[in-house]
Amino acid sequence: MVTINDLSSIIDNDVLHELYTARDLTLSDVTEEDKKNLEKLYEKEKVEHKQLLSTIKSIPNISAKLLENIERRIENHVDNNAQITAYFDEKLFKCGVIDGITLMLESNRAISDV
Repeated sequence: MVTINDLSSIIDNDVLHELYTARDLTLSDVTEEDKKNLEKLYEKEKVEHKQLLSTIKSIPNISAKLLENIERRIENHVDNNAQITAYFDEKLFKCGVIDGITLMLESNRAISDV
């Protein structure tokens, strides 16, 4: 019977990363269904972005340089949040793969013990 210890030499972090990358590429393809499901969120995001820029531009005596700096910092903030989310997405995926393999092995062990 194969055990998790047997698999540890095969399924290391590099293998998990390759599995995640392949799956991430598949999931990142935006389908027509995705477009339909996300349409309202994309519209809301566009409106929010316009309102944010309008609010910033309404600050009295704001210079173009300061406006550009504020916009860049907001974009950096959003990018950092996306990277944090991506980190945890990958971590959860890897844990899920290991949990799934462990569950299958434990199920096979339980069946063979019967």
